[in-house]
Amino acid sequence: MTKAKSKFEGYRKYSVEGYDYLVTYFHAKFMGTATPNGVADQFTNFVTKYAARDYEFYRTDSVPYEVKPGCLSALFGAKTTYGYATIVTFRKKTVEIE
Repeated sequence: MTKAKSKFEGYRKYSVEGYDYLVTYFHAKFMGTATPNGVADQFTNFVTKYAARDYEFYRTDSVPYEVKPGCLSALFGAKTTYGYATIVTFRKKTVEIE
């Protein structure tokens, strides 16, 4: 698994059974009111960026996470927070060099 060192920050890559997979996250951002079409437009642009690098969209997953407060924050009453991240997986056939 390798960490990104390009304009596509925050992704991980790995290879399994003839495919190279690229895993990253998606977060729609709005100023004002969010709409389903707005989310779809942002997701389409997001997928298109990876398609330009020969990756095909493979799947999305909603992954739960929790963030526990640090020692000092906990002393002042901070609580554990919970959320979900939208994880997006892309793939492309592994290029075999003969």
